[in-house]
Amino acid sequence: MKIKMLLFLDSSLISGIGTDPSVVDALDLIAHSRRLGNHIVFGKRDIIKFLATCNLISDTSRAVYRKLYEDLPTTSSYLSEINLLVEIVLEDVLELIERGNSKVIRASIKYFSNLSLLTETALLSENHDDVSFYKRLATTYLQLKNLGNIYIKYEPRGGGGQTTARDFQTLQSSKQRFCLCILDSDRKAPDLDIGDTAKAVLRAKDSNQPLCDICVLKVREIENLIPAIIYREIFENDVNKRDAISFLEFIDNSQHNEVRNYLDLKKGLKLYKILREEPQRQFRIYWLSVAQNFRDQLSPVCYACLDKEVCSQGTFEKCQCFITLGFGDSIMSKVEENYLSRDLSPLISDLVRAEWERLGATITFWCCASPQMTTIRSS
Repeated sequence: MKIKMLLFLDSSLISGIGTDPSVVDALDLIAHSRRLGNHIVFGKRDIIKFLATCNLISDTSRAVYRKLYEDLPTTSSYLSEINLLVEIVLEDVLELIERGNSKVIRASIKYFSNLSLLTETALLSENHDDVSFYKRLATTYLQLKNLGNIYIKYEPRGGGGQTTARDFQTLQSSKQRFCLCILDSDRKAPDLDIGDTAKAVLRAKDSNQPLCDICVLKVREIENLIPAIIYREIFENDVNKRDAISFLEFIDNSQHNEVRNYLDLKKGLKLYKILREEPQRQFRIYWLSVAQNFRDQLSPVCYACLDKEVCSQGTFEKCQCFITLGFGDSIMSKVEENYLSRDLSPLISDLVRAEWERLGATITFWCCASPQMTTIRSS
């Protein structure tokens, strides 16, 4: 299933336990974090067995490690299924390496000597509605993969515009938090570049700081990943949205359904906005092609302007030729409101499934957690 990110204790820590008090402190904090269920903690048999009986750590910590040791027979299969983990070592290092098909963040135990890095992963996005939806997306992914024993925990962080890059840079430079930043691509056509916000955050990314990472959507915005059936369920009683629902369903069932990746599902797209671009612009070339492909779905009033490639109304405000239709600015809040506790997995269409699974796996890598240990018996 290859989806887990976890804290993996390296055997080198054994030699530091008796000589460096900060190592003991860090191992106590790691046990505390695991007890709270903030992360999945694992390790080779020798280190977990040693910690289960080590008198230098607290009684409660020993009890946590003893429980981890007891669970080793059922959890050892994780190692063959992991493609991202944090390997905690005695060595003074912070690096990202590749090991076979897996990525490993090798981090010194010293980074875990305060509780900050052991709290929930910061999930940073451009607004809070998106962040809330990403937990739903990851939960749906776990349902699709029948992985009900994994939890998703994170601290929501909402940026906005250029503040997203600043917030990411602050978290990255602190070296005290795991952070995953998820960004809309804002790509308006297949051959166009990503938007300014995504560019700014990618520029801020330091490859030498692996505790924070970035995921850019392969679609324009998160709204482009919402299946048509959800749009229908939310908006079918709104007479002003029925044409938009039908048009989206038509696109999804057409041979040009890749168009849904670049739709402006909030505002739609007027012909004037296409025609005001210079003839060589990719945005104009692409969307004129789309308009011709979907000509039969357009209002007849659009035909003359489309054929002449000139807007007869002359301004955006007066133009009534909608090439695509939108659902307004509150799509994500309505999704959250209507699907608060509902299982979305049966609604995920083949058109969006691959990106749901990619994002779901990535969020799970960074935000996976374990159930709390509520009945730890110290001795």
